[in-house]
Amino acid sequence: MVIRTAACALAILGCATAAPAPPAGSSAVPAGAFAWRTLRAEHRVVLAAHDREGRPVVRKLHGLMLARRPDRFRVRALGPGDVTLFDLVAGAGGRCRLLEAARPPPEDIVRAVCEDLRWAYRLAPPSGGEAPEIRYADWQTVGREPVPMTIWLQNRARGYTVLIKAVRVELDVSVDDDALPAP
Repeated sequence: MVIRTAACALAILGCATAAPAPPAGSSAVPAGAFAWRTLRAEHRVVLAAHDREGRPVVRKLHGLMLARRPDRFRVRALGPGDVTLFDLVAGAGGRCRLLEAARPPPEDIVRAVCEDLRWAYRLAPPSGGEAPEIRYADWQTVGREPVPMTIWLQNRARGYTVLIKAVRVELDVSVDDDALPAP
């Protein structure tokens, strides 16, 4: 099941690259981090998993994220040529809904993406389940708040690793309700 899930996720993602290693140094979270009310960010993402035959597969994609505390967010993954691979929204009670996908992934992948992003961005993490291993690095001050420009996430239960590198981050910006539809 894990291999099928990871293989399906990789089937909808972009170009091959090297597997992401955890960032060096301490992953301590500075005081005031994750105190923002809203976040708008652009990321470069590397995902490593295994295909159906158990071979390692690594893909790169471009990500856009919009979030509003305590628990609402929207994530769009873009592949080569900025083609939308998937666009999903999440909200209260662990709800998560796919808005669009080049090839709709199985529901367990959608749920996994939502749960792991909740953990990584400290957005009302899901009740139950095991938290992935998360390491933060490359802290920068945006406005007056520390923001990790690198997030490394390893979900052993689902068999994948993700490296998220922020390209651009804005905090506490106005977010239209239309930009965060109900999940």
